[in-house]
Amino acid sequence: MNARYQRQLLLPGWGPDTQRRLSQAAVLVIGAGGLGCPALQYLTAAGIGHIGLVDDDRVSVTDLHRQILYTDADLGVLKTEAAAAALSRLNPEVQVRTYPFRLTKERALEVIGGYDVVLDASDNFATRYLVGDACALLQKPLVYGSVMRYEGQVSVFHKKNQPGGAHSFGYRDLFPTPPAPGEVPSCDEGGVLGVVAGMIGNLQALEAIKLLTGLGEPLIGRLLTYDALGQRFYEVALTPRDVNGPRNVHGPQTAGEFAAWPYPDDECRYATVDNATFNALRARENVLVLDVREPGELPMAPFPHERWPLSRLRQSPDVYQDRTIVVFCQSGIRSREAAALLAGRNIVFQLKNGMAGWTR
Repeated sequence: MNARYQRQLLLPGWGPDTQRRLSQAAVLVIGAGGLGCPALQYLTAAGIGHIGLVDDDRVSVTDLHRQILYTDADLGVLKTEAAAAALSRLNPEVQVRTYPFRLTKERALEVIGGYDVVLDASDNFATRYLVGDACALLQKPLVYGSVMRYEGQVSVFHKKNQPGGAHSFGYRDLFPTPPAPGEVPSCDEGGVLGVVAGMIGNLQALEAIKLLTGLGEPLIGRLLTYDALGQRFYEVALTPRDVNGPRNVHGPQTAGEFAAWPYPDDECRYATVDNATFNALRARENVLVLDVREPGELPMAPFPHERWPLSRLRQSPDVYQDRTIVVFCQSGIRSREAAALLAGRNIVFQLKNGMAGWTR
């Protein structure tokens, strides 16, 4: 057995057979950001044999305080590419497969179906519900994590053949329906302490290892919350919802329903553009260039534009009508939501990596 894992092999209940199970296991991590980076590092170091990584974003300078797989040399590089390179240096024995795209319902079942455990390290509710529903249909264990400001949450969901039975919980048992737009601020809006993301990401990796090895008691049916400022953990017991309840509470029940389910991104009718296309669009006289960042965010855009923060746009999505709009934010995340809000009444383009990518 590889000396790399010697300290793990000394653990009570571990041994060569346990390490061998890890080397044969496949874990999918959805999101290579603040949660995904620490989780990926410890899963790789522990000797998980096959790791899948889903992310469509590129490394931005605003990521570096919490996304610790990356350095300044990675700015502008696809996160899947930069992460795979870093993980290969950390442990060359681990096989890393990258999926440099945003997970959609057309691809979700196929991608998730090839893995033993899924870690949701995503940063938006559309992906969380999509992944939660896909894992429930495929009966794959899902390790959930989220962070905001100084707090974080971790749980494990695993729907089995008998919904509502012992140890049969899904993401919708905790969050039956998505929040209204703007109800929960994103990290771009509310901020996040990098150390908190590291804590939650590490706990997600630990839960995945427990699921794969059979050691310990996974957080199935339990929600663990971390309060960084008070340095406290507290736990809430979850109760499975009645399977005969409203359809929207339980999500799609079959692959056919999953394919037809109206996930939020299905309503988006806008185009994502790169820097060159963005520059060409904003040079046109009839194009409105719209900054949806909050007041005080820097750098200021050095070209003519209007500013309408996303928090205000959520309250008045029909403020613009019959316009051609190219919208941007700091990193390209909030502008997706803004573009979706505007797209029903306008022709909309969204700058992929925001001002952070444009200024580079």
